Amino acid sequence: MNVLDELQDIVLVIISGLNKLQPKDLLITVVLALVFSLLVAAICINYSKLWNKTYKANSMQVAMTLIASIVTLVCVLAYVGLSNIEEVATTLVIKWKAELKSDQQYEAESFFTAYYKVKDLGLENFTGYQSPEEGGNFIPTNHDESRLLSGKIYTENAIFNFKKRHAFLGALFSVNADEAPERIKEDMESHFNKTKTAYLSTDAIEIASSIIQDKLLEQTPKVVYYARIVLVTVFFIAQLIPFGFIGYAAYNQLKVRT
Repeated sequence: MNVLDELQDIVLVIISGLNKLQPKDLLITVVLALVFSLLVAAICINYSKLWNKTYKANSMQVAMTLIASIVTLVCVLAYVGLSNIEEVATTLVIKWKAELKSDQQYEAESFFTAYYKVKDLGLENFTGYQSPEEGGNFIPTNHDESRLLSGKIYTENAIFNFKKRHAFLGALFSVNADEAPERIKEDMESHFNKTKTAYLSTDAIEIASSIIQDKLLEQTPKVVYYARIVLVTVFFIAQLIPFGFIGYAAYNQLKVRT
């Protein structure tokens, strides 16, 4: 996960939220965002005159004012867009689960890790079970320890996959599925009680992704609150930069003249 991934996810969430607005509401939102950005620009230009009436703006102040206006525009749009984050998050989580089940890279990496981790336990007989490099698809899981470990690996990799694909939502959500390994173990036991055929990794993926999906969807109602707190905090911190710079420049100019 990197900053670019998180920014892309933030943009995706905000745009998806804005797209769910009615055209009239979207137009009002854009107009309000422009009005607020112009208001901030006016304040940014004139507030330094409260203590330095002779302060003259330079190109740097113009640039800082522009930054403050853009930050305001983006934050107002984001604030409104986040009002639909519950619906957006639900859609993205369901979509993620569907894509994970067909994600060959995730399945291959999880199988590779599980194969060698279970083998390292030294509890299973791997005779006849081909390695991932040889095209193997199955892992012997005759012991509870092996089943729990396999379930844990598929679950942890699924959580990592979600956070990688949706860095922003992954940061807002508490992504965990502690009961998934146990559920996978129980499903393995049920499977082997019914048949002697090998347990498919796709079954483990289905259980892990379903539990993670349920856990995420349980949290969506409170995500709007947390997301807006983060946004408002970022807004004020971001505004400190241009306003602080302009105020400092005006103070220095006043200090030189006196």
